[in-house]
Amino acid sequence: MTLAQLGTIIALNLAGMYTPGPDFFLLLRLAARSRRHALAAVAGIATGILVWVTLTVLGTAALFVTNPALLGWVQLLGGSWLLYMGFSMVRSGWEQRVNRVVLAEIPTDQLLGSMGKNYRLGLMTNLANPKAVLFFASIMAPFMPTDPTWLTSLEIIVALVLCTFIGFSLLVFVVSASVVRKRLVAAGPWIDIIAGVLFLAVGGWMVYEGLHAV
Repeated sequence: MTLAQLGTIIALNLAGMYTPGPDFFLLLRLAARSRRHALAAVAGIATGILVWVTLTVLGTAALFVTNPALLGWVQLLGGSWLLYMGFSMVRSGWEQRVNRVVLAEIPTDQLLGSMGKNYRLGLMTNLANPKAVLFFASIMAPFMPTDPTWLTSLEIIVALVLCTFIGFSLLVFVVSASVVRKRLVAAGPWIDIIAGVLFLAVGGWMVYEGLHAV
């Protein structure tokens, strides 16, 4: 695989990363409150990407294509998780508005939980969407050889995981910068509500697709 081909795969992955979705909004929500906690979630998301890219390289995408019911069951589980997260975010944002909660006065660990909790939150949010395998298969297929060597496979896996970690970390550093953060903290309840609505929409669609597949 040439550097140009690998660079194209990375560029396509970046485009997918920065398209607003559950991972993006989760990090936006966390980074507006704590850089450390958001970076823990980035590590979780990168771990999820490691799982999906490895499965893609091993040919799991073909398994999902030939067994739509299997993809459907995984979508049901992932969609249910996103629905739960969405409901929790909307409820949290609404309670903050009703009770006029001042987020700056609440200790960060009390508000967001432990670093480990946020790592798991990032991991589970990323793993909730099994169609990531199909996405990675679509951006890799035109550039990967039919029977890639273990070194080629390792190059792709490392490149995409590092791309995800560095790319989302940059997003966290921008959002958590003092100038941006002050504006987002003021809009904290609305960020929770908007993020929650997005999670509900994506989760609901995944459950719908999953029910039809099984």
